[in-house]
Amino acid sequence: MHPIEHLRYIARARGADPRDLVRETAYALEALHCGPAEKLVACRRILERHADCAPLWWLCSHLVCGHDDAADLIDADTTDRLLADALAAEAKVLTLAGGATVAAGLGRRGDLQVFVTDSRHYGSATIQYLERRDVPCEPVQPEAIAGALSEVDLVVIEADAISPTRAITRIGGQVLAIVAQAVGVPVWLVAPTGTGLADQVLTAINSHLRAEGVASWDLDHEICDLSLFDRVIAGGVIAPFAPELISR
Repeated sequence: MHPIEHLRYIARARGADPRDLVRETAYALEALHCGPAEKLVACRRILERHADCAPLWWLCSHLVCGHDDAADLIDADTTDRLLADALAAEAKVLTLAGGATVAAGLGRRGDLQVFVTDSRHYGSATIQYLERRDVPCEPVQPEAIAGALSEVDLVVIEADAISPTRAITRIGGQVLAIVAQAVGVPVWLVAPTGTGLADQVLTAINSHLRAEGVASWDLDHEICDLSLFDRVIAGGVIAPFAPELISR
């Protein structure tokens, strides 16, 4: 496939895994052998179609700043291992469904008791993933999280995007963190490689998520202040800010 057609295919893709989008975008741009100006135009067009995908922003920010190995860094992410190593023995953990990196980290430990509260019907997939790895887990309905928090040692939430001051999580992340903080249960935020962005980029992503006039309670994601979290486990660096990606 010609690199231009490859990029058009990526732009039209919907529902693809963010890592796949990153990998395919990096391959297509490398095959295109374009200069800085053409690379910037291609990155902006991809981001127009996938403005909610933090790893693509992370990749493009690195590429336009001359860092061509960014896709390899995402592929080599070890944030799940950092989480697994940080958890206490036989910990009881409550997590928000849908976080692939958190699920992978919890799945590395056979001594945990995991409770999963749902977010937009991702609960069953997260539970199935953990059960296949022999990790004991139980579903918790969102309206019952206050009761569940009396039984756990820790809450773990995954960030879809993070800046030095804020994070975007799946819907339900903010209320889970607030309730946990109110009852004195520590809350950790897990930010895999490819999610660390400048605050201006996080604002751009949040604006896109709200651009269609959907009520805030109907969105799939929400923005949270980092003060809600006791610890951040981040697998990678914050991407360099490339204002040309968001300027018009």
